[in-house]
Amino acid sequence: MDVLEGLSIERAAFIGPSYGAGIILRTAAFAPERISKAVLFVPSGIATGSISRTIFKIFIPMFMYQLFPTDKRLLKAVSPMFSGAVDEFAVEVTGAVYLHYKLETKMPRLTTEEELKNYTAPTLVLAGEKDIFFPAEKIIPRAKEIIPNLIAAECLKGEGHFPAIESLGYINERILRFLKEK
Repeated sequence: MDVLEGLSIERAAFIGPSYGAGIILRTAAFAPERISKAVLFVPSGIATGSISRTIFKIFIPMFMYQLFPTDKRLLKAVSPMFSGAVDEFAVEVTGAVYLHYKLETKMPRLTTEEELKNYTAPTLVLAGEKDIFFPAEKIIPRAKEIIPNLIAAECLKGEGHFPAIESLGYINERILRFLKEK
């Protein structure tokens, strides 16, 4: 809200991936009138995947990488987040984050239907079928329950939390098409 105030912007379209989508949902609950449209991409704040699976597939390997950093341990910690081929640059950045940044361990809480009762902005949800954190099979049904003006909730077939490079064209085109719709 402070950024919008500082820029004298009354309403804006918001696009948020993962944690950022959860922040948009918090904004929708707190100040729904400030959002003109929203795109929630592999969103937190709606539903979660298996906690035990995430612990074993992501957090334990991440912790091992932090204690004993090797390329092999890093790859094991990040691979479950990707769709197919792992992007080397993204792996390098993720490794730096794991080693040098205190990760936020608490995601935005799950949003309720009651919190969004005054939220009227058209909303698009894009969820990865194989997202380890926020799988489409959990996200889409719950988004339909809690988001009043949900225009579309789409499952990105075969996609994980980080989509395949080959899918970025479609994802960008879909977002632009939604933002241009009246």
